Amino acid sequence: MLVALPVLFCVTFMVARILHDVQIEWAIVLGIAVCAPVIILGWIRIWARHIIWSRRRISRTLLILLLSIFAGATLGTLVAVISHLRWRYGGIDDGVVIGGLTLLAAWLMGTGLTWCETPEERHSRLRSVTLGKLPCLNCGYDLTGLHEARCPECGTHYTLNELVADALDRRADLPG
Repeated sequence: MLVALPVLFCVTFMVARILHDVQIEWAIVLGIAVCAPVIILGWIRIWARHIIWSRRRISRTLLILLLSIFAGATLGTLVAVISHLRWRYGGIDDGVVIGGLTLLAAWLMGTGLTWCETPEERHSRLRSVTLGKLPCLNCGYDLTGLHEARCPECGTHYTLNELVADALDRRADLPG
């Protein structure tokens, strides 16, 4: 995807400039307009199977999309106007580039925050991995539900990765 996007942008830009004799500024607008949905849909495709899609998360994702578009358009317009007033030239290309980058940055940051696993989702995921029991590797004490990875019985400290890896090994050893 990282290689295809610049190629897609360049092809769109060149087709607009050469075949349709579009001004440079509008060819940039067209390139960003074609590439932004590809980035957004690609981002969704990459993460879709790792996210629990509740109504709340879907509505927040749509809100982030709208806010990202608004932020990009607003900042892009502001930069274009300031460029035009300050340097007395078109300025639209500066605005389009800044607006496009703002849209994508807002989208990536917003979805990154919205798509984070909630504590309830994490608890459910870990419970499904451990089959309801997370024993201490040293003494066998059930560590399920504790807030730290230290056994209160024998005092052994663990990382979450060690405990989950052991649970996965025990799950693989189960028949069926």
